[in-house]
Amino acid sequence: MSRGAVTREGYKKTELGWIPEDWEVKRLGELCAIDSENLSNNTSADYLFKYISLENIEQGLLKGFTQLSFKEAPSRARRIIQKNDVLLATVRPNLLSHYFVKDVITNWVCSTGFSVLRSENLWTNKFIFYHLFFKIIIMQIESFITGSNYPAINSSDVKSLKIPFPPLPEQKKIAEILSTWDEAIEKLNSYIEAKKKLKKALMQRLLTGKQRFKEFIVREGYKKTELGWIPEDWEVKRLGELGEINMCKRIFNHETTETGSIPFYKIGTFGKSPDSYISENLYNDYRKRFSFPKQGDILISATGTIGRIVVYDGKPAYFQDSNIVWINNHEILTLNKYLYHILKVIKYNTEGGTLQRLYNNILRSTPFVCPPLPEQKKIAEILSKADEEIDLLNQELEKLKMQKKGLMQKLLTGVWRVKL
Repeated sequence: MSRGAVTREGYKKTELGWIPEDWEVKRLGELCAIDSENLSNNTSADYLFKYISLENIEQGLLKGFTQLSFKEAPSRARRIIQKNDVLLATVRPNLLSHYFVKDVITNWVCSTGFSVLRSENLWTNKFIFYHLFFKIIIMQIESFITGSNYPAINSSDVKSLKIPFPPLPEQKKIAEILSTWDEAIEKLNSYIEAKKKLKKALMQRLLTGKQRFKEFIVREGYKKTELGWIPEDWEVKRLGELGEINMCKRIFNHETTETGSIPFYKIGTFGKSPDSYISENLYNDYRKRFSFPKQGDILISATGTIGRIVVYDGKPAYFQDSNIVWINNHEILTLNKYLYHILKVIKYNTEGGTLQRLYNNILRSTPFVCPPLPEQKKIAEILSKADEEIDLLNQELEKLKMQKKGLMQKLLTGVWRVKL
């Protein structure tokens, strides 16, 4: 970066920290209109619009919308939005979620759980949008939060939020640079989603036998089973045939600490970062005396989000009893690497109800399609290779996001100046 945009050399100290001499501290209420246009109660009952709820926004992305008429819309579906608006969620649990409306849209409305920020200048809108990712704004928002049951901030709080604000030409250049990174991130994200769809279709073909490998075909043709049509030389097995269902010995709250050497995974942290630990002595004792997964075993969530799976990597860790279980599979009928993919698509018998807990009897009785071991190995290799490719792309995506975050830190505070 060059210092070519500086009109007065040097920096000055402000309530937001050090900023360039030629920048100002501005309130959002000075820079844009906020919550200025809503649907009225006199709106026609037949008026159709596309509705963005709080749940539709995640990490700056629009995840979906609902088409509604005014008559059927919830009372919070009121805020009118248009191209280049910035949406900022002002209530928990979505507080701080935000979105830049980049598409040409008509008849779009968002929840009153958003504040709609609107400037006549595109680059001011974008500059504000990028600041909403930034700790300067986040810390201010957190200081304004009120309410314990439904923490929120109001429109007057949003108007009083302050940002360091450069002259318009520099705003434009900074927003253009960050937009370039956004485009790269969005392009890679779309590519990853396309890869996931291809992998899902591949799983459907391979795990049902619709796509076979000639070297493994013993008998031609298909037969009808409780799981639909499968190859003649495949079988339907039940998970209970693979081995006993196990769980770790119970750990009590008083035996855990917030820090330590052995992670203790509860259902809420399963597959994520741990927030509890147990002592090494307790871990070694329980691992020796009670059931414990071996490396490669597939851990399954039995409550919460039913059927989430994590392959145990063999590293020291402990898992919550009854909520996290595994099948002690000796790989006589089914390879763990094949079972991993089956467990991603398997359907548990809920007997018409909503499954709130994966009881052992349900797990044992669940059927799955079981090819011979050599074909299982081939299927698992192909699907694992697709997973590895997606994982590498996700790592590349995270690198791009981290690079953009570092760039924002420098550009939005004026530490790096842009050449105009």
